[in-house]
Amino acid sequence: MKGKAFRTFGKVVLYGLLVLWSMICLYPLIWMLSTSLKTMSEVAKNTMALIPEAFRWENYVEAWTKGNFGTYFKNSIVVTVTTLLLVLWTASMTAYAVAREDFPGRRLILFSLVATLFIPAEATLVPVFHIAKNLGLLNSLAGLIVVSTAGSQVVSIYLIQAYFRTIPKDLDDAAKIDGCNLFQTYWHVILPLAKPVLATVAILTFMGTWNAYLLPLAFTMSKPELRTLPVGLVAFQSGFAFSVNWPLLCAGAAISLMPIVVLYIFLQRYFVSGIAAGALKG
Repeated sequence: MKGKAFRTFGKVVLYGLLVLWSMICLYPLIWMLSTSLKTMSEVAKNTMALIPEAFRWENYVEAWTKGNFGTYFKNSIVVTVTTLLLVLWTASMTAYAVAREDFPGRRLILFSLVATLFIPAEATLVPVFHIAKNLGLLNSLAGLIVVSTAGSQVVSIYLIQAYFRTIPKDLDDAAKIDGCNLFQTYWHVILPLAKPVLATVAILTFMGTWNAYLLPLAFTMSKPELRTLPVGLVAFQSGFAFSVNWPLLCAGAAISLMPIVVLYIFLQRYFVSGIAAGALKG
């Protein structure tokens, strides 16, 4: 009985610590949502209060119009969705070749891709900028999409090929017997089985592209109308004359956060299974 009581007490303490840690992690998000519904005078009076005296939903309308978030939101949707589709297509085909086909230099290609993960993104910003300038890709959403797609390839290829390795190769042989060529096997047999890892890659790519700041800033510096939400949010913050209007700024941040939350809610089941089956195996 003593041992059982001790284990029960240990679980209570553990769960209590986990709840406490969760509250600490969630506090900034809750504070942002709460502040987005306050007045500036209310924020100045009690910064840490989480419950607004009156819910001011007009802050979202004002932030949307004053901050030009409609244009920025549209730009972010175009760049992120197009990048996401291109990454899923190109990375899955590359991962299929690396994981399912045996050809000279296959391991070297994979190791070279993984080695690039150790290079900070900031270190490649200047070369990427000059290459894009010489190719005429600056100051356009198309150029930003191309660069964002290229930058999301390595992690995506690694995760997808690790998952592909867990699928029995007997399926490839069976597809060949049925008359499928290489692309048909990839498209009709392997890809439908890879929904968990594709959902994982989709969430990671969406988050990375949606929240990117340095590349969109460099590619839209001379064309403010092409800004994405993170760049527009910083520009909105710097537009205040003397002090930051925290309710409007938090409302803008909440607007930029909503698509990621919605995507994760719909894909969380696949996300967890994709990480477990793809990243931890192979």
